[in-house]
Amino acid sequence: MKSNRLLIASFVSAMVLIFLYQASPAFWGVRWFDSLMHFIGGFTVAFIGLWAWFASGLFGRLVPSKKEAFVAAVVFALLAGIWWEFFEYAYGIARPIGSYPLDTFHDVLADFLGGIVAGIVGARKKLYE
Repeated sequence: MKSNRLLIASFVSAMVLIFLYQASPAFWGVRWFDSLMHFIGGFTVAFIGLWAWFASGLFGRLVPSKKEAFVAAVVFALLAGIWWEFFEYAYGIARPIGSYPLDTFHDVLADFLGGIVAGIVGARKKLYE
């Protein structure tokens, strides 16, 4: 069960993300709500990435160093955030509150910060043992 702590944390944060998205019509109109969603999204993707890479057993049972876990979490969050911004642009679903480049910067920054927090939490070795 200990090796599934990351998976459980990922699942819980994903459920919070989905609940917030479904519960509020403010998603497209309030700057801070969009940033909150990106922060939680970056956090969730980082945890899912850490679980898949280190704890799932898909790539062997690896116990990362603190630095490896932190960097991996940030990279997972950034890759997902940048991919999402391309997706929004390609399908025309972005409705920025200001300029599109500024909105994209804020969104990727929030994803990055979510990845940092997940990296700090995910660097604890007890999550992998």
